[in-house]
Amino acid sequence: MKKIIVFTSVLIALFTLLAVSVSAQISFNDVKESDWYYEAVKESVEEGIFTGTSKNEFSPKKGMSRAMFVTTLARLYEVDTSSYTGTSF
Repeated sequence: MKKIIVFTSVLIALFTLLAVSVSAQISFNDVKESDWYYEAVKESVEEGIFTGTSKNEFSPKKGMSRAMFVTTLARLYEVDTSSYTGTSF
């Protein structure tokens, strides 16, 4: 009985920690919480679909290159790119 209680407590603690880390705010200088697209940017960054154009910039008003578009599609559809060696278009 004690093992079940301990196991359940550990699971609850892990799920709580995961929930806290996922709900963290994004740290892009050019995306504010008041922007209409804030939640979409936040969710796409949390899912690993977008990473931003630099550590502190998302560049929401700039266009995408072909490479950025293909990278986004690969991340969205979880394509295994580990065997790819070239980057040319």
